[in-house]
Amino acid sequence: MAKTKMTKRKIQALNTRQKIFDTALQLFNKKGYDRVTVDDVCKKAGISKGTFYNYFKSKDQIIIEEFLKIDHYYQEMLPEINSKESYLERMKTFARLSLKYISEQGAPTVRIAYYSQLSPSIKTSPIVSPKRPLYQMAERLAREAQENGELRGDIPSEEIANTVIRAMRGIIYEWCLHNGKFDLEEAGEELVQILVHGLLP
Repeated sequence: MAKTKMTKRKIQALNTRQKIFDTALQLFNKKGYDRVTVDDVCKKAGISKGTFYNYFKSKDQIIIEEFLKIDHYYQEMLPEINSKESYLERMKTFARLSLKYISEQGAPTVRIAYYSQLSPSIKTSPIVSPKRPLYQMAERLAREAQENGELRGDIPSEEIANTVIRAMRGIIYEWCLHNGKFDLEEAGEELVQILVHGLLP
């Protein structure tokens, strides 16, 4: 099946969206997230506020929408994860690939993404939504491992998944505090190794 060729208008829209994101990130890093307004981004990018709101709902969404593109990446990870025989190997692959994506975003971007979600105006962050592929995948892996007798069955699979995800977030937070100066993927694999051994039947 032939691929649909992108129109000039579509290309221009993608370029404009990327320009807004790059400009905002530059300003956030230079001035601090709280000190940057939508007006600042528009002025620096040379666009109108109307154009800005065609692409992003708010300043918070500039970063979080880009960050949540990782949800599409989780779907791409599935074949490699499912190719592993044991739960330990599947989870180590899950952690390594997830944290590889995070690492490639860079500590400054990830730091801003997390910081933006700690604002008093954010009541429920989309990052922690149980509907995200991240949570669904982690829960499925834990449930299948329990059914296969690889994990203890006295802890709900949802609780196991949440614990692993929270621990991975702790590693990411630590990585941000160290400004990305240690291997995030390696740290994630070591973390999973320790957690899974505590869940063995």
